[in-house]
Amino acid sequence: MTRATGFLHDSDERLGAYPRHHELLAAGDALLSEPYHVPFRAGRVYQGTVSQCVGSSLKRCVQLWQAVRGERGAPISDLAAYAIGRAQANRGYTPELAPPLLDVGSRPADVLTGARAVGLVLEADWPGAASDGWPSDPSDVDARVAEQPGPDQLASAYDARGLEFAIVDTGNGWEEAVDDCLRSGFSIMAPINSTGIAKQDPGFSVVQSLPSTGHDHMITILGRERSSDPYVVDNWWDDPSGPFGAQTSDATLQGTWRATAAALRSGCAYLYAVRGVPPMVRP
Repeated sequence: MTRATGFLHDSDERLGAYPRHHELLAAGDALLSEPYHVPFRAGRVYQGTVSQCVGSSLKRCVQLWQAVRGERGAPISDLAAYAIGRAQANRGYTPELAPPLLDVGSRPADVLTGARAVGLVLEADWPGAASDGWPSDPSDVDARVAEQPGPDQLASAYDARGLEFAIVDTGNGWEEAVDDCLRSGFSIMAPINSTGIAKQDPGFSVVQSLPSTGHDHMITILGRERSSDPYVVDNWWDDPSGPFGAQTSDATLQGTWRATAAALRSGCAYLYAVRGVPPMVRP
């Protein structure tokens, strides 16, 4: 089975212009004694055959950000975040000349900036691959991916604006920076080269190394319970036929794999810390 990826690199200029994670952390104290978000992980995130890994990672990050703070909101739509991000990339075009929303992946800057400006659409309002009724015919999938949320969905998303993000500054230590973010309740999105896991069996073993170039996939780092433990990583390939964590007997870890700090440090070119938004309140 072909497993979708979809991460596209942000430009160096954009990366240099983003705030650093210290600015997000400055507003509050650590919420957790350990940098470990696995107990807060809930709900299925699955990208299917769609190149929406950035949107899927954001979906998990928002869920974790709320759960760490004792809140349980309805899941956001990763498919809508993907569409809004691709539309964000087309800004500047007149509507009749804008490129179609092809399933070619997305840049985190477009998805995150679009989500911050437009808001977050709920999964119930814009169902994606993890929802019941998702089409199986590739042409139907393509047609669904090419759609954009309409005025009704975007009006609802208006109340879920305010998402913030920053680059994790690892200059004073990769593990220290990652653990500080996680203790403070900020989720972390990380780009990797997917062949580094596709050639291994991370559902049953710890990934010891990842390629340092060729990043094409976005995952979320869930943290570690002890400093001697490998990091737990959330992925969006939880199909039962694959070896990527779906067969583990621990249901809370389905769809995840583990990796050493050294593997992630060398395999992730940069990291994004995400501050989510409170759950939407429906009338």
